[in-house]
Amino acid sequence: MSIVMKDIKKQYAGTDKPVMEHFDLTIEEGSFTVLLGPSGCGKTTALRMIAGLEDVTDGRIFIDDTDVTDVDPGDRNIAMVFQNYAIYPHMTVRGNIEFGLKNYQIEKEEIKQRVNYVLGLTGLSEYAERKPSQLSGGQRQRVALARAISKSPKAFLMDEPLSNLDAKLRTQMRSEMIQLYNRLGCTFIYVTHDQTEAMTMGTDIVVIYKGTIMQHGTPEDVYNHPANLFVAQFIGDPGMNAIKLSDGGFIGFKPRDIEFSEAHGAGISMDGTILTNEFMGYDYMTTIDIGHGNIVIRNKAHKEVGEKVRMFLPQEKVFYFDAEQNHTSEKQTGEIVEVFHVDD
Repeated sequence: MSIVMKDIKKQYAGTDKPVMEHFDLTIEEGSFTVLLGPSGCGKTTALRMIAGLEDVTDGRIFIDDTDVTDVDPGDRNIAMVFQNYAIYPHMTVRGNIEFGLKNYQIEKEEIKQRVNYVLGLTGLSEYAERKPSQLSGGQRQRVALARAISKSPKAFLMDEPLSNLDAKLRTQMRSEMIQLYNRLGCTFIYVTHDQTEAMTMGTDIVVIYKGTIMQHGTPEDVYNHPANLFVAQFIGDPGMNAIKLSDGGFIGFKPRDIEFSEAHGAGISMDGTILTNEFMGYDYMTTIDIGHGNIVIRNKAHKEVGEKVRMFLPQEKVFYFDAEQNHTSEKQTGEIVEVFHVDD
């Protein structure tokens, strides 16, 4: 199932400004598309408009080339999985899955086959007769997924489905959802503010900020070739360092690309003072005051708070952004010389 949002405008009654305008998005059939951005950026609104749970103020939505802008949610052949699971506490796992199918007036034998299939697919067969209160958070989320899968939709819409789980369980469920996507071969649209989820799960990432698409591409493309400073700083663990220049432009560099060392080739040398040194297990995340603000380095070197350090950033690792914060290939070398030691 392919989905196209064309020139969408969304404005709520009683408000002065739309939350999004001239919003265009194409979701390819069979993709795992992640809508990524901070809270309030419009990603959930976009998802709910695709589902038919939010009206469109202006513009059109197409599913497989059919205009569904005014089509009821139940007639769009999609299934939605919510953050809070939305399962019935008084029903068993089996009952929760059966309930939606009975409303579709499906034959009893087919309902039984579908339920048994999705119970096995989601690892819930042994929990079929339990109530939600007897399940863990991860198991309850599997019930919501199983119920969605049982309807045999062409697309799954998921609104931060893992945000209520603890860190370890989120990691496990991410893996399970990727395997599920690979087995089903359907279109997945997944909303999250967690860039780790986006990078590990998505085939396509749509970065949204203030109702505007900042970049749409593969995880590798968005990480390695950020279109602008917002994407560069939002993507990564942590995001890109950015230092403003007097002409309004910026230089940027990833925390893993700068080294504690003297110059050894073309690049930029910096001096700084260690502010924090956090042990992350595999490496350290170190915050450094360089006199023009703070930067973060991510590597295996242990440093003491207050220690004076020299750092080197290879020329090929430097990103340039113009005064409008868009990525550019133009090198503002003269400005950089004024601020740092530039080694040729």
